[in-house]
Amino acid sequence: MVKSPFPGMDPYLEHIWLDVHSALVTYIRDQLQDRLPVDLCARMESRVLVEVDDENLESRSKYPDVFLAEASPSGGTALLNESSSIAAEPDMILVEARSEPATQRYIQIIDAQTGGRVVTSIELISPSNKRPGPGQELYLAKQDECLNAGVNLVEIDLTRGGNRLSILPPLWRLDHPPTYIGCVRRAKDSARWAVYLMPLDQPLKPMRIPLRAKDEDVILELQPLVEQAYHRGRYGNLDYNRPLDPPLDKDDAAFAEQILKAAGKR
Repeated sequence: MVKSPFPGMDPYLEHIWLDVHSALVTYIRDQLQDRLPVDLCARMESRVLVEVDDENLESRSKYPDVFLAEASPSGGTALLNESSSIAAEPDMILVEARSEPATQRYIQIIDAQTGGRVVTSIELISPSNKRPGPGQELYLAKQDECLNAGVNLVEIDLTRGGNRLSILPPLWRLDHPPTYIGCVRRAKDSARWAVYLMPLDQPLKPMRIPLRAKDEDVILELQPLVEQAYHRGRYGNLDYNRPLDPPLDKDDAAFAEQILKAAGKR
């Protein structure tokens, strides 16, 4: 099994975060599925976001369209009529570059006995959630929606880009913010935050995932999932000489340099 040189989260995975994010959301769902009570199930949901990089252009968000297809009267594919049997073909195809929608995936644990009521929502935070713009607006709206509806909210931040305090403001109280972090807010007491500190030089901590009041918490083990993503994604080919953005702080940079030299990546 190909493993990252880092004991916990690998900061170089942030260069390919979209792929890592999709893999981790899938693996989190699968791990929890085997640990949930039989009448609960984990589902992967998504929201679609279009962001424009140019600061002079307005960013905008879009949701997936619903497409309707009308069948021909015969129930099969409609045929060209005689007058269109000779079709004019273009000489070339020109494609206009446009903003591509980014899909932000998350997990909902739902109660099958109550028609699919959402019990817990699990968010793997992306840098776009921590920067001003539609990504952050959608995320803050999702936070409010969960807390107002009495849904447990689990937030996991394994990236360093953006302003974490913009969406997790109580963390300003931390004297030494860790490189990565996990937060849990329970529906019955959403004013209290259970915080999991995850420094760069340590494996990612298991987290307690709350369910219904009658249920025991289930344990989410993040570290083996990051290792699984690294192996299955063939991330061993990453360029460890590429500068990180944002750069690591002084202590983490020294640790990373030591780890990478020992692993022969530098």
